[in-house]
Amino acid sequence: MVLYKVWKESYLMHFKITQEMKQRIIVYSASLIIAILFFTILNRFKDITRSIQFIITILFPFLLGIGLAFILNNPQKWVENKLLANAPMQNKHKRILSTGIVFILTIGFLILFFSIIIPNTIDSVRQFSKNIAIYSDTLIGYTKDFAYKLNISEKQVEQIISLRMELHRLSENEQAFVECFSRFVNGQMGSAAKVGNALADDHRYLINEKGKVVFAFLERLANDYQKGRYDQRDEWVCRLAAEAIEHLVENRMYYRTLNND
Repeated sequence: MVLYKVWKESYLMHFKITQEMKQRIIVYSASLIIAILFFTILNRFKDITRSIQFIITILFPFLLGIGLAFILNNPQKWVENKLLANAPMQNKHKRILSTGIVFILTIGFLILFFSIIIPNTIDSVRQFSKNIAIYSDTLIGYTKDFAYKLNISEKQVEQIISLRMELHRLSENEQAFVECFSRFVNGQMGSAAKVGNALADDHRYLINEKGKVVFAFLERLANDYQKGRYDQRDEWVCRLAAEAIEHLVENRMYYRTLNND
């Protein structure tokens, strides 16, 4: 009897330890699986994003159709129940006709929007960006006149004007990067082609940001070439930049960010 009790207590203790071990195994296994999935996602991030983009590309027409149907549903019902309420035709014919009317009006609006409104808006923004220096100088003139009328001190006016100058200054990090990059290409870089290829191997957002830097650099070279402000040893790259920027601007593929004055 005593031996049975000892065996039973030993068995129950072993059972409790086994349950605890099971819980630990579950926790450790789940943590390990999560860690593996996390590092797998990091290592295959580009492949995963490509797969997501591929799926979105396939589903886009269906999602677009569902979205258009949802958006045009209320206008279609309004045309059917209001405009065609007294029309001498069957309900199914009213529905077909109202759908056609709404669809044609939507297509006409989109054509008007993309062919007239957007180009005019882009041109306005481009003209504003080109003339922003003139606008700011005019604003400074008005500010000085207004300050003079209000007996505001010259120092206060200069503080206001200094806000404009801050817009054209580089931050400390940006200035440090420019200097570091100049030192890199001046002796540390082995192959410009390899470095350029490596810079293009990055995430989508970073590619766009790097592209903005590249085009701003090319536009500055093009602007200097047109004004004759370049070293003769740099004529080749400045001339290529000028022709490239001019071609992109003429075809409305790029809009200048620098002033031509």
